[in-house]
Amino acid sequence: MSRPPEPILIINDGSLAALVASLLAPDLSRIIAWLPPSGSSLRGVGADEASQLSLVTQQADLMGYERVISPPALPRPVGERWIEQTQSLLAAVASACESGCTRVIWPVVAGDRMAEMLEFSERGSLLNRLCWLGESDRQSSTAQADTQDRTGPAAGSISMNEGEVRSIRVETPFVDLVPSQIGDMARDLDAPLQVCWWDAEAHV
Repeated sequence: MSRPPEPILIINDGSLAALVASLLAPDLSRIIAWLPPSGSSLRGVGADEASQLSLVTQQADLMGYERVISPPALPRPVGERWIEQTQSLLAAVASACESGCTRVIWPVVAGDRMAEMLEFSERGSLLNRLCWLGESDRQSSTAQADTQDRTGPAAGSISMNEGEVRSIRVETPFVDLVPSQIGDMARDLDAPLQVCWWDAEAHV
């Protein structure tokens, strides 16, 4: 008996890139569309925030996503974009962990903007390193819980089932693409363009 597909969290601001990333998933019903919080630079500038929420909701209704997560606005303005962006990505990872996802898709498009492409790729790699360290912590907790199961649980301890610890990874599948390539993919996938916004360079 084959296992059902695991849920996938896709950072979705209603953009064409996020829609294409969703259409490439193995099972649309297992997609969790995570709308970046208000004020986050993970949101694109092709539509205002209310329109982005509306588009993501329409996508979910049309294609049957598992659910849409719309986290609260960032608590306060952050002067440095890299700090804010990292905070937002960590919030997405936390939501993925709570939702049982092992994959977070960040459909950022940098293309020929080499500095941005390197920045986004490195940020994703560093987040994966943090996730790996978190997995190590959880594995230690699991081993401790297993020992306590054999010797008697300590007060307040939480035991975990074998195989529950899973690593989360952040993926940036479109980071080296340009908008026109995303447009080509959208046409090949017959994407429902009425439920997304896109860069004029995408030529959809």
